Amino acid sequence: MIKSILIKSFLISLLLLISKPKEIRIKWNEDIKLKLSLYRGRPNWKKPNVVHTATSIRISYTLTKKKEKIIGFDAKAYSYFYPYKSWYKKSSDVPLSKLILHEKLHFDIAEVYTRHLRKKISTLKPNQNIVRQLSRLYDSINRVSKKVHQLYDFETNKGLTSSYQKKWELKIKKQLNSLSEYANN
Repeated sequence: MIKSILIKSFLISLLLLISKPKEIRIKWNEDIKLKLSLYRGRPNWKKPNVVHTATSIRISYTLTKKKEKIIGFDAKAYSYFYPYKSWYKKSSDVPLSKLILHEKLHFDIAEVYTRHLRKKISTLKPNQNIVRQLSRLYDSINRVSKKVHQLYDFETNKGLTSSYQKKWELKIKKQLNSLSEYANN
């Protein structure tokens, strides 16, 4: 297991070195540990944040048609971390290690809502409105996810209120476990 994590860390570091910045994204994986070396973006000094983690939920799909009628579809959803859109400010009085743990949970929250999306997708049947249905599901999940990210930052004071941070860590871990059936598609 440790060897696997070291190999993944090495491969991610290598990928960061040889790829163009805007192309880099790291798919969520329970073994991924966010660390300062992955934060490659330029800090936004106009924002009060000390650390910013860029994550997203992405969906892709293919349709199977017969005589212009949709008879099947395959949809995949993933959560990503973007190193070149994520940053930190070195001049912080707050321990960055504590803030990175807070930021990692943002990535985990993105994965929770990616799993919710996968769960909802699994209930869909092929039909002529499937693209519209996928789009609506995606938009709905993203709206809820954004509100949860905001609530998380507010309740934990961006990770500075340890007791609430711990509560959120337990809550998100529980949600990831309860949605483990939808961990990958």
